[in-house]
Amino acid sequence: MDLALVVDGSFRVTQSDPANWRRVLAFLVGLVGKFDLVSGRTRVAAIVYGDVGQVIFYLNTYSTRVCLLDLHGIYIVFKLANPIMLISPGA
Repeated sequence: MDLALVVDGSFRVTQSDPANWRRVLAFLVGLVGKFDLVSGRTRVAAIVYGDVGQVIFYLNTYSTRVCLLDLHGIYIVFKLANPIMLISPGA
């Protein structure tokens, strides 16, 4: 199964309501954590859009949930799309 996350990273979502952005990130972490990301069985991609779209990672970038969530972390990955909006997992 291929799972593509398309996330609204516009100002309205990320900066006008930081609590909302944290909820979006927590939802994504919970969603991705439900899947067994074994290479070739379930793959995840992430795209953030606002004024323009940005591919954060492709379907073949990560092969395990540990790599996706713990090594780089979806919070860290999504910071790349919104460098002004710095959010840590504990925020």
